[in-house]
This record gives sequence, C-alpha cells and structure tokens, in this order.
Amino acid sequence: MAMPDAAEVRDQLRRIMESPDFDATDRTRRFLAYIVEETLAGRSERIKAYAIATQVFGRDATFDAHSDPIVRIEAGHLRRTLDRFYLTAGASELSSSLCRRAAMSRSLRRAVYGSKPLLEASRYDGSARLRLQ
Repeated sequence: MAMPDAAEVRDQLRRIMESPDFDATDRTRRFLAYIVEETLAGRSERIKAYAIATQVFGRDATFDAHSDPIVRIEAGHLRRTLDRFYLTAGASELSSSLCRRAAMSRSLRRAVYGSKPLLEASRYDGSARLRLQ
C-alpha cells in the first residue's frame, strides 16, 4: 500500500470529524487535528504534553504536566472516542484509515505515533491507542 499524501490524510481526518459516529467534544477534536497537522508539518517531535496543553487546551506557560493532568485525561478521551469510532461506523473505512495507513510508513508512524507511540493502531482490530510520552 502506497504512503498516503497530506491531502489523503486530511481527507480521512475530515471524514472522521464529520461522521456523526465520531462522538467527540470540541476539545478532543482539536487534539486530534493538532496531532495530525503537526505530523504533516514535520513537527512530530514537538508533540509533547506541554505543547498540547498550551497550544490546544489554552494553558499558560506555567503549565506543569505533573500537577495538571489535562493532557493525560484528554488523551484517554481521544483514545476511547477513536476506539468506538473504529469499532462501529469507522470499521468500514478501516482499510484506508489514517492509523492503518500510517503504520505502513515508519517515518509517518514515528511522526504520528512517536518513538513511544502517541497514537498506535492495534494490528489485530485496527483500533487506535493514544499514549503520551
């Protein structure tokens, strides 16, 4: 399977976001969009709890991940939301899903998922797993 280009990845993201079965809050949607856009921009190494908290969730420069669990909590929400989506309506798109395709390219996989995966697709059922480094 060929590596998807940025337009294909954004199209998949748009389909996920527009699906009535992607039951996510605005915050969770911003989180997912941030991860995808930073990856496509070649800045996956910057996807860290501090950056997510300040750039996505509006925390100030004094944000401390040890005392404010917002990113871990939202990561759990995003993981569960993607799991539900891919187990239901998204299952029909699984063969072309962002997670499945990204797994085909080590560079994009590392970018999207990180060296310690930020977002990891299960090879058994295609469900997404979000992990913070």
